[in-house]
Amino acid sequence: MKKLILLFVFLVFVKAVWAEKIAIIDGFQPIIYRTISGEEYELNHGEEVANIIKTIHPDAEIIKFDYIAEQPKRFRLSMDLKAWQECCEAIVAEFIVKAVEEGAKIINISLKAYVGSQVLRDAIDYAWDRGVIVCWAAGNEEGEKTLFPAPDKYVEWFPNALIVGATDYKGNISKFSHTAEVYTWGEKINCEVLKIWKKYLEGKLTATEFNKLTKEAMESIELTPLGFPIDLFSGTSFATPIISGLLAEILKYKGFNEPKEAIDYLLSHTKENNDGKKILLMGDLILMYKDFGFDIDSSDISSSIKPMGYESNLPISLNYPLTDYF
Repeated sequence: MKKLILLFVFLVFVKAVWAEKIAIIDGFQPIIYRTISGEEYELNHGEEVANIIKTIHPDAEIIKFDYIAEQPKRFRLSMDLKAWQECCEAIVAEFIVKAVEEGAKIINISLKAYVGSQVLRDAIDYAWDRGVIVCWAAGNEEGEKTLFPAPDKYVEWFPNALIVGATDYKGNISKFSHTAEVYTWGEKINCEVLKIWKKYLEGKLTATEFNKLTKEAMESIELTPLGFPIDLFSGTSFATPIISGLLAEILKYKGFNEPKEAIDYLLSHTKENNDGKKILLMGDLILMYKDFGFDIDSSDISSSIKPMGYESNLPISLNYPLTDYF
């Protein structure tokens, strides 16, 4: 009996060592979004980001920094737009530093910045110098570039952050996605399908079982009274936690000590499109997980299965702007 207890304690200790702390800088209260067709949809943005990370890297220890809750504490009626912007940037910068100090190895951010401020760059550089990866969502207004051009400059503004964009399930860059360094599935994300993918990548499902379960999952999608699908999210906000979770997996299985090692390994499994953009789809992870040591059934995954499955328009702007308050 004593040996069993010691074994249990040892396994818990090993699991704790393996678990990566991932900080999420986001909002953690329900927000009402309006779709482009005028329908309203309630979503707890930060919790859904956390769910995606935990689906990809179940061992993750999530540290939450509630940006939306912090905003009202700093807001003053006397602030002009510039002062308010600086205040918002200071909140994110402080959270980045706190996340590093609390032991996070990855920081997931789904907020838009409209200027490449030095305070944000300094915070990101602070994290990078201490071995912490900042994954930042690229932004979702590519179709409105004349109004929202700034996020396309993230790559040059924040060279020590990994900027993440979105694609559809075929790997086509989403029309709403701004420029990024790596693009992954970010349209109509469904956590149940992600869980099925994860089991397949870990060798727990055959290709036949994967096809069957994915089809069943998409057929059972629950709809709101307005016909809007529950748990199907679009936006670079939801592509980013996939990359954050994968980086945690890479740190776990490859044991890299430097952010650049983990990022380079991740990018080495991407494919380039005709424009030279780096795309990483779930199917591209088969070789990665084989390298991790998993025995995967490499039979063809059915091309008739569309992991997103729902073809109507979904909400586009699901990244919080730093200046959004009212």
